[in-house]
Amino acid sequence: MPIDPFRHQTSPAKESSFPWVLVISLALNVAFISYTIFQWQDGTLWLEVESQKTPALLPPVEDATLEDEIAKLATKKDEELLSDLDDATPAANGYRTQELALALLRSRGYQVEDPLRPLRAWPQALTPFSYHTPDGTSITIYLFSTLSPADIHAVRTYIEQTPVPFTSEKIVERLSTQEDITLLKAALIRTDEWATVRTLFPSGSEDDLVALCKEIGPTGFTELVTKKDPSALFSQHPSKMVADFLVAAQPDVLLKAPDPFLIALLPLLNPKSENTVRFALSLLKEQRKPPVWQAAQAVLALSTNNPSLATLSREELFARITPQKPKTPPPPPPQPEKKPSPPPSSTPSRIAARQLRPYRTYIVKKGDTLWSIAKRFNVDVDKLKYLNHLKGTELAQGKELRIPH
Repeated sequence: MPIDPFRHQTSPAKESSFPWVLVISLALNVAFISYTIFQWQDGTLWLEVESQKTPALLPPVEDATLEDEIAKLATKKDEELLSDLDDATPAANGYRTQELALALLRSRGYQVEDPLRPLRAWPQALTPFSYHTPDGTSITIYLFSTLSPADIHAVRTYIEQTPVPFTSEKIVERLSTQEDITLLKAALIRTDEWATVRTLFPSGSEDDLVALCKEIGPTGFTELVTKKDPSALFSQHPSKMVADFLVAAQPDVLLKAPDPFLIALLPLLNPKSENTVRFALSLLKEQRKPPVWQAAQAVLALSTNNPSLATLSREELFARITPQKPKTPPPPPPQPEKKPSPPPSSTPSRIAARQLRPYRTYIVKKGDTLWSIAKRFNVDVDKLKYLNHLKGTELAQGKELRIPH
């Protein structure tokens, strides 16, 4: 048999390994598709090649000319700095005007990380630089090290086309200055810091959490997000709203707080809230010093509108507020056995007869009238006429009438 030189010859070993190559290839394809779907954000697909890192800080720059250029740009408004993002003119110390304008916009709370992230231009190494304002105040900004003009232009486009192009701290700052916060709320919810707030306060609604952020301001918001310690938030902002949020969101964390903290927290709680009552009862069950459980006892007295609860000992208070288990009623006395009733008689009784036949018969006699018969049997005349299908009042002698019982 001639041998075809163009026919591919495979060894048994290679043929047996082919299915494994196919399985590995399919697994890699599935993993790649799953990863790309996971990285889909806001309708734009971008693949994260390397992990997110905090931008490194380079040594600070000392340049008097650069300080003069930045101080000059710092007097401009945000709209003017936004136009300077396209100015690639060299400024000082190797930096362009557009890079200095970008650093100033970033210091004013504009969001620059979001438009740079899809371009793989973030994180960047930042260089701190301090300049002095005309009144002598020293302000520190951070200069980007390696950004192309195209990257900076992308930031300008993002700021111009985004309704609220600010960082989360700047959004929280603007919450207290604007009446209509619809756009600010939507922008804040999309930030990464909002996810941390939701983790700390999982039971709070979005409107309540936005009101909380508005009350604590940008400084309190930053401390809350970075430290992730709700008790520290109350130390800086001891208000009723913060206290109620803490008790509703993380009562277990507050139970471990020191006594002075709890003594300051309890009077600010809403006594009509179920969370407050539950938290006060939990404190009374713990081995706390008298000032703590006395403050908790005062909260319970307000919640029940019963001032006498504040004067009871802890044991008496628990005996008063703990619901008593209902006593089990004694079993009923045994009932005598009932004898079975005799079977019904075959002769129907008068009541049974009425049930089977709702009327009786009467033969009209001489001298009877319809009214006399109705009066005799205490029956309504119209009902008597209706039952016997009578149109008039005349009756023939010997006629059979139906009389209702």
